[in-house]
Amino acid sequence: MKRLALAILPTLFGTFSQATEPIEVEFDTTGIFEDVKDAVWGQPSERSPLWETVDFSNHYSNYLIWENYIQNGEDATQDLRGFNIDVVDIFSSYTGNSVNAVPQNGIFGPLNKRLQVYVSDFSKPEKDQSITIYGATKRGKQIHQFVGNIKIKKILRRRNVNAEQAADTTRYTMIGSYEIKEDKNNEGAGVFRGTFAANVKAELRYDYLKDSLKREIWSNNLYEGRYGYSNRNFVGTWTSYSTGEQMKTIWGDNQLPFPLDFKIGVGEHLNNKYVDNDWQNYLNPESETEATFDEEGNTTGYKQVDEWWNR
Repeated sequence: MKRLALAILPTLFGTFSQATEPIEVEFDTTGIFEDVKDAVWGQPSERSPLWETVDFSNHYSNYLIWENYIQNGEDATQDLRGFNIDVVDIFSSYTGNSVNAVPQNGIFGPLNKRLQVYVSDFSKPEKDQSITIYGATKRGKQIHQFVGNIKIKKILRRRNVNAEQAADTTRYTMIGSYEIKEDKNNEGAGVFRGTFAANVKAELRYDYLKDSLKREIWSNNLYEGRYGYSNRNFVGTWTSYSTGEQMKTIWGDNQLPFPLDFKIGVGEHLNNKYVDNDWQNYLNPESETEATFDEEGNTTGYKQVDEWWNR
């Protein structure tokens, strides 16, 4: 699976504002919402009921809308209706090309067992902005193939507040819902549901191969590798097919939202009480990933050593 060779034209085209709407806040921001603000990227107070919460999906969606609202954001969903969503860049587990692949990490259940999610393939968005993804999950020794659906609901925009800033600092937040169904024929399988969110860019890009302009929405990973980086997050629950038991599940790139006392990402230290829940190899990345090289010996990236999703 190859990406098209695309170049960005930041100096020719600015941001888009044909049909923006003010962001509407339709939820109560008093009471527990103060705890939610503390819990998104950190820890709530010791007395907060959020420590016992299983499903953070609505909390996450509401927080993102509120965060954009107080920073004078706009609802750009209608404005960007004609844009193509780069599903490879936003949803796949590839890291630069079709050879390199690294799954996302996350937490499963109250003991924060390690969850890995690998996305191998996807459909193009339908008219209702619904995207089908295919892949596999891993928790412990259990590996489950899945088919999932992601529906894009909102794309919010925060414009530059400083006239001296470059045009590409305009920030977009994509918010949607997801339902990911593991293979029912496998023991211990279930379905994931919740809120998906990603930091994205919306620009006109030039496709040299087809000599044409494309309206593209793609992942904004400008600060990848820095402390606090977080993107492409899935926040919700997993429900067992056989028992109906429901578990908290959160996964994404680097730092996770609503981690409570669990931390991963650049500069973070994994809480020792969770290490034995399948996180031992995570602390030694050389045991899980290896560098890849082109024919001339130049480093092209890295990939997972054990491609467990192919078992």
